[in-house]
Amino acid sequence: NSMKYFDTWGEESGLLRCHRRYIVNMRNVKLLRKEKDGLTLELSQDAGTLPVSRSYRPTVLQSFGKN
Repeated sequence: NSMKYFDTWGEESGLLRCHRRYIVNMRNVKLLRKEKDGLTLELSQDAGTLPVSRSYRPTVLQSFGKN
């Protein structure tokens, strides 16, 4: 399926689009980090980090404000 297909599931599923290439399960996000280049999401269990693009930044910040 396409990324757009998963993007339509919305917050009910716990999935959030943070970049044009990435959709993240918010239950696996440990930390939202502001860096010189922008925002990144640090994932739990040392799974790495994901960038947050400028176009998805308001959605990601709003989602963190709700939790």
